[in-house]
Amino acid sequence: MKPIKLTIEGVNSFNEAQTLDFEAVGRNNLFCISGKTGAGKTTIFDSIMLALYGKSGKGDLADVVNLSRMTARVTFDFAANGDFYSVERAIKCRREKDGNGAVTEKRAASSECTLFKNGAPF
Repeated sequence: MKPIKLTIEGVNSFNEAQTLDFEAVGRNNLFCISGKTGAGKTTIFDSIMLALYGKSGKGDLADVVNLSRMTARVTFDFAANGDFYSVERAIKCRREKDGNGAVTEKRAASSECTLFKNGAPF
């Protein structure tokens, strides 16, 4: 698999949409992901896993959504075996209720995934 582009919005420290273009690399097709602690390096790799598998190393999907938001979205474009794929995963949070029906601060999440192969739904 060759990564092409990753767009992250509302995931951990990536509150606003950010796009990483993996094709904009040097002539040797090498790139380095670096930054200070908390800059989002691990979030980049977690977002790829989230897009592809709907799972996060953090555990519950609600835990990856930025605390100031109730939704997150990851789009990952990649090539494999001569085909182009684009996978988009949207996560939606809702507040849980306690035994009395009162809304709590705890969030639960669900996700929806859309996959395209060579531009067509797959």
